[in-house]
This record gives sequence, structure tokens and C-alpha cells, in this order.
Amino acid sequence: MHWISVLPPLVTLGAVILTRRVVLSLAVGVLVGSFAITGPRVDGLLRASEYLAGAVAERGNAFTLMFIALFGALAEVVKVSGGVAGFTDAARRRVRSERGLLLTAWLILPFTFFDNVFRTLSVGSVLEPLIDKVKGSRDKLAFVMAATTGQTIVLIPLATAYAGYMVSLVRANVPDGAAGAASPAAVFSLFLRSVYWNLYSIAFVVISLGITFFGLGYGRLRISALSGEEEFTPVHEERNELLKKLPPEYPAKLINLIVPVGVLLLSTVFLFWWTGRGKAGAPDFTTSIMAATLLSLVVAVPLYRSQKVSFTELETHLVEGSQNVIPLLAILVLSWALSRNVRDLGFDTFVSSVLVGSVPRWAVPAAAFLVGGAISYVIGSSFATWALIMPLAAGLSRAHGVDLALTFGAVWAGGSVGDSASPLSDLPVLVSGVMKIPVARYASAALPYALGAAAIATSGFLLAAR
Repeated sequence: MHWISVLPPLVTLGAVILTRRVVLSLAVGVLVGSFAITGPRVDGLLRASEYLAGAVAERGNAFTLMFIALFGALAEVVKVSGGVAGFTDAARRRVRSERGLLLTAWLILPFTFFDNVFRTLSVGSVLEPLIDKVKGSRDKLAFVMAATTGQTIVLIPLATAYAGYMVSLVRANVPDGAAGAASPAAVFSLFLRSVYWNLYSIAFVVISLGITFFGLGYGRLRISALSGEEEFTPVHEERNELLKKLPPEYPAKLINLIVPVGVLLLSTVFLFWWTGRGKAGAPDFTTSIMAATLLSLVVAVPLYRSQKVSFTELETHLVEGSQNVIPLLAILVLSWALSRNVRDLGFDTFVSSVLVGSVPRWAVPAAAFLVGGAISYVIGSSFATWALIMPLAAGLSRAHGVDLALTFGAVWAGGSVGDSASPLSDLPVLVSGVMKIPVARYASAALPYALGAAAIATSGFLLAAR
């Protein structure tokens, strides 16, 4: 009966294709999965409520939701104070083309690689106003942002939430006696070797560099029915156009961006160190980033008040900024609830029963990648995919004598697929929201390039395992 575990994500994807409404589709998926557990009874509604509440109550998720809400508020007050306009004016003198804008996304990476949500919101909200000024493509910038965020950060083996989680998975799936599992140094060494076997992310980054410099026809080829635009009434479109023409409330001041962003960056680094001291270099990423954002707000509010921005206006825009990210928060909560539901339905058991005993030695890494890629695309979570696939892949690797670093790298690669092209994944949702394009449009344009990177990665895994 574990086959029923694929029903909720398949229903969700089908609903997204038919309606192009991610929130409604995710809600349907959670309801279908809940009733799949309880049967056609009122208990199904109660179970769905439990999944939603559980997703919000989980500590890491709660901090992520709070961070996004606080960052939405911070971004709004920075914008209304003239900080974003100040950066735009300064960048306009230097960034004169779409290529220059895309390169800026790459150049800012060393200062914002700590977390994908942090980077997407901080960098994306600053670069987005420049798109129209350089007559650039929002789709292209969204793709490059996704590549320089999820696919690049996953290749950086330190000071990221990804690294901490991945090391914990390696430690949990290397038995005593294999590669010196009892030694933290040996576990970290195995993790380091595995990171650079993530052939998918490497291929995706190379492709995104090609798009940055040469375009590669991005956006001309789209796959899936998700490519349609969102339909809005003429009045809604007219209102949006009028909002774009409103004069700024305050003069452009670059310092109003530099100060809060500088505080955010420096305090994030400090808090990573502070929360990780005495813990073998394992900082509390979500707590640190949320606290750093809160500190930035604490610094920004008196700074703007000293420039005669009223408390009433500050409060209004703080609330408005948090309200702006409510659709994103809804998508994240529903995605987490769906992932919990799929696991409870026995998705890992279903995958294991299909694969065990049917994969030859030379195909173990490629199979781990392909199955992981399919799962991450369907459920939209790299972390959940890694947790599901890692035990199975580790067992197959040991049984067939395949290098664990190679197999673990294939697992990282498979989980990374969803972050690059799935309309149900956090990162495409974030990037699309910041760039103000439908997530369906982003996913359909990114999928051909994701498939190309997947083909390159699969070939590499097959060659490496022979």
C-alpha cells in the first residue's frame, strides 16, 4: 500500500499544471494525503490541520518563517526610505546592460552565500528594481539567482545551513569502521570529497555562466503546461501600472541601504560564530539569520527616524512589508506539510522496495541521482529528498563496493534538482516572488536547462562508477 504515498505529490503537480495556482494545489495535495491516511472521514481534516500546525511548530521552520516576515518588513522600510533607490541610482551609472546586471548577482555571492533564503531576499530585492532600467529579462535574472544561490551554495562546504545538514547525514549513514566513522575529521573529509561529486550543481552553474555571458537562448524553449501567464483583471493591471508611476516618498539615499545590509551581513557572520562556539563548528543557522535581521531592523528604524520618517509611516510599512510575503509563507508551510505527509505514507519504503536488488554496481550513483532528482522535483525539498535517499544509497553503495563519496555526491545532486526547476520547491518560489514573475513561468523556462544538466550529470556518474 506504500504506492499511495506518490498520490499527494502527483495530485499537487497535476493541479499546478491545470490551474497554475501553487497555493491552492498544495492545499489540495495536503488534503488528499491526509484523507489517504484516515480514509473518507472527518479525521482527514483534523489530520491536515495537524500537518499544517506541525510544519509551523517545527523549530527550524518557525525561525525561517519569522526571518522571511522580518526580512519582508526590513526590505519595505529600506525601499520607502530611499535606500533601494539610492543603490539603483549608483548602480545605474555602472550597470548599463543585462549582462552587467547578471554579473552583479555573481559578484555579490562571496558576501551572501550563508543561506539561500537570505541571499535570494537580500540580493534579489536590490537587483530587481534594475531589471527594467537595463531592459533586461526577469526570467534570466531569476535563473541566474537560482544558480548562484541553491546550486552554488550547496557546493560550498562551510558556514551554510546546507553544510551543517549534509555533514549530519554523512555521519548518520557511515557505519562504524567505514572511513573512520567515529572520527569527526574523517566524516568531514568524506563530506568534502562528496560535495565535489555533485555533478548536477556543477553542470547547472556552468550553464548559468553561459547564460550570463552568451544568453544561450534562455526563455525560447519552455517545457510543461506551466508556461502560461497568471490572469489578472484589467483593473488589477491598471492599478499595478499606476503604482509604478508613483513618486518616491523620500529622496534616494544609498546610506539607507548600506547601513542595514552591512549590519545584517556582519551580525550574521558574528552570530554564526557565536552560536557555533563549543559545538564543533555547528552554528544555529536559522536562529542566527533571524536574530541578525531583527538587529538590522533595530538599527534601521532609528536611522530612518533621524531623517524625519514618522513612526506612523515606519510602522505602516513594517506591517505592509510582512504582509507582502504572506503568499510565500503560505507556500512554504503547505510544502512542509506535504513533505511530512508523504513521509508518513511510507514514501521511503516505497522507493526502497522498488530499487533494492534491481540496481547493478555501475548504476548505483546514477540511480541515486535520477531517483533523488525525480523525488526532489515532485516533493520540492532537497533536505527531505536527501533524508529519504541517503540511507538507501549508502546501503547500495556499501553492498556493491562503490565509493561512498561518489554515491553521496549523487545524492546531493539529486536533491538539488528540485531547487533548480521544481515549482513546488522553496527556492524557485522565492526567486520568482522576488523577481515578480509567476513560479510556473520560471519552472517551465528553467526545466530544459535543468534536463541538460541532468543529462551531463548522469553521464558523469555512469562513467565514474565503471
